[in-house]
Amino acid sequence: MNILAILQMPPPIHGTSVVNRSIKESKKINDTFDIDYLPLHFSKKIERLRKFGLLKHFKVFMYSYLIFFKLLLNKYDLVYFTLTPVGNAFYRDILFVSIMKLFCVKRVYHLHGKGVETFSNVGINNYLYKYVFSNAKIILLSERLYQDIRKYAEKEKCFFLANGINVERRNRPIVAYNKDESRSIKLLYLSTLYEQKGIIDFLAAINVLKWDCGLKVKASVAGEFGPGFTQDEFWSIVKQYRIESEITYFGGVYGSDKQELYETSDIFVFPSHNECFPLVILEAMGYGLPVIAASDGAIPEIIENGINGFLVEKYNPNEVANKIRDLTSDPMCRVGMSRANIIKFQERYTFESFENNFINIMRLSLNDFNSNSGKEADHRY
Repeated sequence: MNILAILQMPPPIHGTSVVNRSIKESKKINDTFDIDYLPLHFSKKIERLRKFGLLKHFKVFMYSYLIFFKLLLNKYDLVYFTLTPVGNAFYRDILFVSIMKLFCVKRVYHLHGKGVETFSNVGINNYLYKYVFSNAKIILLSERLYQDIRKYAEKEKCFFLANGINVERRNRPIVAYNKDESRSIKLLYLSTLYEQKGIIDFLAAINVLKWDCGLKVKASVAGEFGPGFTQDEFWSIVKQYRIESEITYFGGVYGSDKQELYETSDIFVFPSHNECFPLVILEAMGYGLPVIAASDGAIPEIIENGINGFLVEKYNPNEVANKIRDLTSDPMCRVGMSRANIIKFQERYTFESFENNFINIMRLSLNDFNSNSGKEADHRY
């Protein structure tokens, strides 16, 4: 099978670009298909993603030119495209889709975001979505996310593919945190840092734990600062809550440095307000950390409340603090959640599972296009 893959690639580092890089580097996927990659690079830094300047305009026209001539000079069985479903980037991607439709190529979109249901109410977006999604196959990260695009795509045209990653866990023993120990419980927040990712709620929860609960905690915060939130604002909030001695900021961490943070932490806390299928939760699971996360997107599919972590309401730092306190007061619960996460990760969220399911979906997509049956045995992976 001959595939043109149009992918957003690092830098910057974010969930979509990390998954795309893994696909490009996968020996199994590339041994199975003949893939012509067109990597897209629009920003070098995460805080520039939502800004649109002269250089980005130039890149849009450059990539449009490349897509046009690749389709003109080559015959592809499929075009695989990581479509951005909302925002200014959606309007940019419409241009790329229009070129694909001009050549009548079979299109498979992989959506790593959500928000179509809300964004469709803006201006002429309803008609644009009908145009973009018509006669295309769609890969969603979870069946829970189908609700977002149900107006524009029949469920039979969708595939559901969970993210998968590699985690190199050094098989360290799971040690229960004893509430009578002198050491502090070690919390980890790792993500891009801006309000929508729940960093302010996380800091507020630390404030509650220290001053209202009297609980000793140490919090590791890692990640680059995102749109609309600066390091000065971060430290201003920390000082306002008087939690300077509890917070250590590591910046962006990768490789062995990130592994060290996971392996030296007790609980992973991620009260993000807007998520689909966050890779950081999968990483935490792979390293055997109980997870406390806001219930959004596919997170309730990943985290079973009370089994391998706790789900909390968005914008509710008091509930986050309460769940952290519950885990520190019940060390055997933490041990059980740790073991449950390791098992669930190994069963469902390894990169090997992702590779196999991705290959099956590409094959099924082409078969569906060729047969025009519109019916498949099972689109869940």
